[in-house]
Amino acid sequence: AAFPSIIKDLKSYQKSEYYRPDVLRSFFSKTKDFKILMEILSEIGGDALSWTIVKELINDDKLESKNFLEQYLLTRMNQERESEENRLFAAKYLIELNNIEGLKFYSNYFLEKKDPKIEYSYLDRSFAKFSNPAAIPILLNLLKLSKQPDFQLDNFNRLDALVLDLLHNIGMANDDNLTEVTKRLIIFIEENKGIFPNLNFLYLNIDRLQHQFYMQKSTNLTIEEAIREYQQLI
Repeated sequence: AAFPSIIKDLKSYQKSEYYRPDVLRSFFSKTKDFKILMEILSEIGGDALSWTIVKELINDDKLESKNFLEQYLLTRMNQERESEENRLFAAKYLIELNNIEGLKFYSNYFLEKKDPKIEYSYLDRSFAKFSNPAAIPILLNLLKLSKQPDFQLDNFNRLDALVLDLLHNIGMANDDNLTEVTKRLIIFIEENKGIFPNLNFLYLNIDRLQHQFYMQKSTNLTIEEAIREYQQLI
């Protein structure tokens, strides 16, 4: 009987912004009702509570929640009246949903700012879930930016490490992705080795990717299949 009044309070702009997130998390922990979260999010729009709801919805693997959330995030990311911070938040969550539009937004932001002091490590968790091979050309543009001298100074906040980790994740997804990532990285090395120093170290990334991919794959192979895969590598 108390739930309708709680939902009403969650939708109310007049309630404290400190009170509502705690109430929402407590409410959701008891109900696990994703549809109610979508209803609340639809009504409150860009209210401060919205990111708390997004964090809960993104953990729901149902297609209905995913489609709803993607449309909500795309709308906010593409609205110029939104703050830069909110648009970047929306893009970050789209990346977690494996939506390439979020990655394009972040890529354009990085390329426009050209700022090595941006907190790149902030995106580690979001990028860890991304495996869309359409992102490979975008990532290679960012890799080129990351090899500029100013981006090589801070060993604890490296854009190139973020990009290479994402390329690794994409390559690990399947055989076609592995082939494409390997091919495009080799082309990148050959085209840019006269511009940037130490690009041959990228061959180590390729070797690590291939080794991990086939080690992972071999756990699901019969002995005969594993021998065939190994013979293709030597």
